Amino acid sequence: MNGNVRLTTPGAPGMVLELRAALPGAQPEFLFPVADARKAADALKGAGVNPQRNGKLIFVRDPDGNAFVFLETGPERR
Repeated sequence: MNGNVRLTTPGAPGMVLELRAALPGAQPEFLFPVADARKAADALKGAGVNPQRNGKLIFVRDPDGNAFVFLETGPERR
């Protein structure tokens, strides 16, 4: 076991919050699943954000340097 904690809620079973120990000096990172990376990147651009896309991954940094990562996982399953 790696010591990470995973949390889910009944209202959003596809959303998982994982807490893990950070290394000294590491910045917080937030990972969000999206159905389509291209559409998500286009939506972020439309909102005035400058996303960096690498295949199925989209990276965005806020002014404090926190990383937001959007990962293409395909359609949401219910």
